[in-house]
Order: sequence, then structure tokens, then C-alpha cells
Amino acid sequence: MTRASKRHHTVSRFYLSYFANDADQVTTVETPDGKSYTQSVANASVQSHFYTAVDISGEPTDKAEQSFGILEGLAAKAWRGIASGIWPLPQDLRAAMAGWLALHLLRGPNVRTALAEMNTSYLTLSAVLGGRALVREALEEHGQPADEEAVNRAWVGFFADPSAASVSANEHLRFVGRALPEVMNLLLDRVWFLSVYEQKRLATCDHPVFVVPNSAPHEVGRVVDPDRVRPVRRPIRERPPFTADRTR
Repeated sequence: MTRASKRHHTVSRFYLSYFANDADQVTTVETPDGKSYTQSVANASVQSHFYTAVDISGEPTDKAEQSFGILEGLAAKAWRGIASGIWPLPQDLRAAMAGWLALHLLRGPNVRTALAEMNTSYLTLSAVLGGRALVREALEEHGQPADEEAVNRAWVGFFADPSAASVSANEHLRFVGRALPEVMNLLLDRVWFLSVYEQKRLATCDHPVFVVPNSAPHEVGRVVDPDRVRPVRRPIRERPPFTADRTR
């Protein structure tokens, strides 16, 4: 049996290379303390087993990481095209870029954290709506005392020390699988704009694609590259970020 890979990039390595020096290194700045250090792009945005799921046989699998690699390979060609001056992108490269943008809107630790926070909110809401009856039922299911005193103690304890839900790699990857086609199509339905910067010291971050709300509340947000957000990486070369807008 092939062992699952351990080191998973949450941001594409080829993308980080565009922000590296000639030694393929980036200066990483951690937030919020501002600690900075130089590291290889091979080590930047790497988390151990972040996409390692459990398959139907109960074994760890990195098939999602492998699938991401296929999409990244297609997108790398699109990024090379932009860097060489190709714009607008032909249809095949545009589709590959849309897939990459959608993936990076969905794959990162920030999304997993957001999913966990939603689960925590749902857990709290369920407890409030279910009341002590739900607490008693839960205690009985777990073979614990469910008398009035035990129920009251558990009820008070729940709100005194609320439980925080967690999200596994399986749950996160199922979310990515469901959302990726829809997000990709939403991006393809927009007009894309390319902005070329002469300033050579741009920055990227651990979440390189963001949805930024438009000024009008009824309008859909637009996807932008990370020059709009708080940077955590300091690049050396000039690179062209771009935006996608719903305006036709």
C-alpha cells in the first residue's frame, strides 16, 4: 500500500515561486507578532497531513492532495501564460485559472476554521432549542446518570464551558468537492481584469484569493489578488495580479 504524503501545501508551491528570489526563497512574516524569517517555497504554507482523509476502508489517503496537484498543474500553465504576456487567456487556460482560484477560496485553513465555527454555532443553537430535554436524552444515550441534578449540572456546564466543534479533513474535503464546481462557474461568468504593477516588492499571503464586497450591498463580491489584504510574504519580483468582476 502506498503511504499517504505528509507535507501538504495549502497554497500552491508554483504560485509561491513567483514571489521568491533567485534561490526560490521567500521572506515570511507571521501575524500578528511580525516575526520574519526566510524559507524555501518548499516549506512555505505547508501543514502536516492537512488533506489526509480516511477512506471507506478506514485507511489514510492523500487522493485529495493528488487531485489538487492535477488542477495545479493545469493552472501553472495559465500562470506562465500571464507571466509571458498572454491576456486575455484562451478558454482552456481561463478554465484552469478559474479552477485554481476557486480551489484557493475553499482549501485553506481559514475555511476549515470557518466551518468549525459554524458547527459550533449550530451545536449551541441546538442545545438552546432542545433545552434540558435534549441534555437528558444525550446523557441517557451515553449511559450516564440523567436525574434532575445531573441534567442541571450538565446544562449549566455546557454554557459555562462551551464545546468547540472541530472539522475533520473528510468534512472539509466534502465541502470543497460540493462547492468547487459552483464557485468555478461563478468565476467564469465574470469579466476578468489584469493589473500589472511596476512596484517590485509586492506581497502575497496564506489565503491568496479573497472575495471583497462591492460598495453596493446588492452587488456580488469580486475576487482579487492579495495586494488588498494584510501580507505575510514579501516577494522580490514584479508579478501581475488580476480581478474578476461581474460587470459586463
